[in-house]
Amino acid sequence: MKKLVAILMALVLAVCSVAAVAESTKSQETAEAKGSGLIGCWTDEGEVYELYILTGYNAWIDDRMGEELGEDDLVIHVYRTTSDTAYDDFRMTGKVSEDGKKIEYKNGLYTHIDLLPQADDEEDGIYLLEDMGKGTLTLMEDGSLKWEDSFATEAAQMKLVKYTDDVPGMERIADSFFRPVAALETESAGSALKKAEAVCGLYRMCALVSFWNMDGDALCEAMEAAYQSLTEEEKQAYEKNEGLIAQAVLELLEEGRDMDGIYEDAGVADELTFYVYDQCTRMSVESFLSYAETLENAGEI
Repeated sequence: MKKLVAILMALVLAVCSVAAVAESTKSQETAEAKGSGLIGCWTDEGEVYELYILTGYNAWIDDRMGEELGEDDLVIHVYRTTSDTAYDDFRMTGKVSEDGKKIEYKNGLYTHIDLLPQADDEEDGIYLLEDMGKGTLTLMEDGSLKWEDSFATEAAQMKLVKYTDDVPGMERIADSFFRPVAALETESAGSALKKAEAVCGLYRMCALVSFWNMDGDALCEAMEAAYQSLTEEEKQAYEKNEGLIAQAVLELLEEGRDMDGIYEDAGVADELTFYVYDQCTRMSVESFLSYAETLENAGEI
């Protein structure tokens, strides 16, 4: 009898486990789909506001807001241009509604940043505007985005539209990534400095180019063309060195902002520290390496 009970219990547990896995998979798919129409880059007609709705890393959330992302949370990052050398920076996380068409947030951290502060500026050009901003972002029937915010009250009068970024030219991709990686001589003196410069070169490009917000097929074509522009000798060197550079790039994403000696020696530590704090740069770096890996697995590069 005990043996029969044990068998029955095992069957029950097995069925429950399968059901739990199925439910978990279904929930994950639902969570991924929820809010997909909101994710991306948005701007107003006058391009005063740049609004990014993102998933993924919570790098700046841990550091600046002390919060972790929930399962259905999205990251919202807004730039508002106030002059040629200054802008407002809004950052918050929000919950997505069940229909996936609305985000509500209550934790907005808003700062004003002056890139050229006065010499006697005790705040070093950074001022707190609001530390508990509240609001909603709603996807409208015409595909536009309506933003209502407790601080940026004028936003409610604007019509925000989604856009994608242009794919950079093949030469820019080659000069910023493929050629520096191919030029790395791992056995030579100064190779550590060249490695640091190659890592920073990719971050520098990704800080200016939103690879996560462009047509994937067009980007893959540009990356393949950049690789094909290398000589046969450069291609062999690239294939040898690419894994080393990719690992170093990802380590900065995963391990945080503690720059070791080679980045200090190469004079790029401060620059890299800025990049790895920036949410959009991190997303861009991850996307670029993901496309590169896809092309490698397909035998295209």
